[in-house]
Amino acid sequence: MRTDYVVGLDAGGSKTLGVAATPAGEVIAVCRSGPGNYQTIGVDRAHDSLRECIAGLVRGAARASGCDSGRCLAAYLAVAGADRSHDFQVIRGYVGEVMASDARCDLWEVDNDALAALALASDDGCGIVAICGTGTNCVGVGPPPGRARVQIGGLGRAFGDAAGGSEIGIRALAAAVRCEDGRGPHTALTGMFRAHLGLQSLMELADVIQAGKRQLSPASLVPLVVEAAERRDEAAIKILADCGQELGLSALAALRRLYPLSACVPVVLTGGVVINPNPIIRDAAAAVVLREYPFARMITLAQPPALGSVARAARLVGIQVTRAWIEALSGSYNQLKEHCAGETEGHE
Repeated sequence: MRTDYVVGLDAGGSKTLGVAATPAGEVIAVCRSGPGNYQTIGVDRAHDSLRECIAGLVRGAARASGCDSGRCLAAYLAVAGADRSHDFQVIRGYVGEVMASDARCDLWEVDNDALAALALASDDGCGIVAICGTGTNCVGVGPPPGRARVQIGGLGRAFGDAAGGSEIGIRALAAAVRCEDGRGPHTALTGMFRAHLGLQSLMELADVIQAGKRQLSPASLVPLVVEAAERRDEAAIKILADCGQELGLSALAALRRLYPLSACVPVVLTGGVVINPNPIIRDAAAAVVLREYPFARMITLAQPPALGSVARAARLVGIQVTRAWIEALSGSYNQLKEHCAGETEGHE
C-alpha cells in the first residue's frame, strides 16, 4: 500500500531531527543526524547531516508502507543559521540538491529554526519564539494583516548574544577557573568540572586541548551547571538566571517592535537548555517579559520543533492543520518513541 508523506526537519546547533508523517498526521519515520548550522560547522558537514537525515526518513517511510513507492509530498526545513539573505542562498543551495537527489521532492521550504516552534504554539503562526539551545535566537511574527517579522540576535557573542548552552558553559568554566586560581569566589563548579574532565587542575585543560587530545564543547557542561544550581551554588544560579534574563530581553525587543503593551501574545521558549526541568532560566525570562507585557502568554514548548516543521510542510500541500491534527501528530510521535524505547532515536 502506497504511503505518501510530508517531512519536517529541525536542524540545530547540536543535532538535526527529522520526522515524516502521513497527511492524516501519523508519524511513520523519525531520524536524528548531526548538527545542521552551517555557520558553526561549515557547509559540507551541514550538507552531510541533512542528507543523512533525509535519506533515513525516506527509507523509514518506505518500510512503513512496505514498498518503495511512497512519495514525499512536501518538506519544511527549520534551519539554525538561516538569518540573512546570504544564509538563505547558501542553505537553499545544498538543500535543493538533497531534496532532488534523496527525497525526490520539488515542493520544499527553508526558514529560520524559530518558525517551526510557532507552528505548534500559535494557531495563526504569530507571536515570539526565543530559542535557548546550543546557541540562542529570537524571532517575532506580528499580527495580520502585515505579519511583520523581526529577528533579534542569533549571530553569536560578537553581535551581542549572551544566552545559550555555549555561553553558559563558557561562563561556568571561567567561574570555576577563577575560583581555582583565587581570582573569584568559591563555586562548586570547580570540583565538579575537575571530576567530569578527569583533571587534577582545570589549567591542565589548556594543555590537553592545545595538544589536540581533547575537544570540549562548552554546551556539554550545562547539565553540571544545572546540578550545581540545584545544590544552591551561587555562581551557577547567577549564570542560569543571567541567561534567562538575556532570553527575556530578546523576546522583549521583538515584542516592542511588533505588539502593543496590552497584547495577549504567545511568547514561546524552546531549545534543549530552556526545557530542562530546572525553572531558573524560564522564570528569569518570564519576569523580564511580564514586567512590561503583563498579558503575554509564556509558553515552554514541550514537543520537538520538528513537529512544527511537519505541520508547515502539510500546509504547503493544502492540508488543513487544526489543533486536533497537531495533537494527533504529537501523540503519534510519542507512541513511536515509546515503541522504539531502547533503540537509538536515529532509527530509520
